[in-house]
Amino acid sequence: ASLSTLFYLSSFYCFLIALYKIELRSSTQSKLSIYGMIVLSLLLMRIALGVKLIIVSLPVVMVVYYYLFFYRGNVTAFWHKNKLQLSLSFTFLLILVLLFVGNIFTGLNDMGMRVHGRLNYFLSQIMWFVFYYLKIWIFPFNLSIDPDVRLVTGFTDTGLLTAIAILVLLVLLIKNQPRLAVFGFIWMVLSIAPESSIIPLLDLVAEQRLYLPATGLIFGTTAMTAGKKWLP
Repeated sequence: ASLSTLFYLSSFYCFLIALYKIELRSSTQSKLSIYGMIVLSLLLMRIALGVKLIIVSLPVVMVVYYYLFFYRGNVTAFWHKNKLQLSLSFTFLLILVLLFVGNIFTGLNDMGMRVHGRLNYFLSQIMWFVFYYLKIWIFPFNLSIDPDVRLVTGFTDTGLLTAIAILVLLVLLIKNQPRLAVFGFIWMVLSIAPESSIIPLLDLVAEQRLYLPATGLIFGTTAMTAGKKWLP
């Protein structure tokens, strides 16, 4: 998890350098340095692909960042100016899914599918996202390599309904926060989704799954603390 997080963050950092070089359009920014950053970002992404599943969320994170910080919520302008780039990004993501995740649905998740089932696993992830991952990030005590958590077996589970209510409240709280806060929490959801959504793994929860999403939490909570007075 630590190695995949390193490659994920490094690839995103190279993407940011290339993006700002392009957007600044300074005469001092050579095309060679821009292309070099893009190639390096793709190379790091390819290396991360061989380490862990979470890399499939990175193209989406890149698009979300570009949209939030350069178009400020203007969906129409974003789409009209970036049709080709968006199409290529999601085509690349689809290729990643077909090359890497396809085996997950038919192979690596067999044991998780037999033990948990896809729907119960997904419902459990919603509940434990709140009551395990957010909890240990805020209160990192009594950590365990093998957490004792239960499987959610239906939509009427009290813990699940409570978790959904908390998530709705969080969304309402975050939507009026600075863009960095919004991006941070979107980062967390996207980066944890590959392992904690519809692909059943044997372990319902695992602490190392929070390494990369915690980066988004840091962005989000820091921006919320600063507020719109200091951040747009």
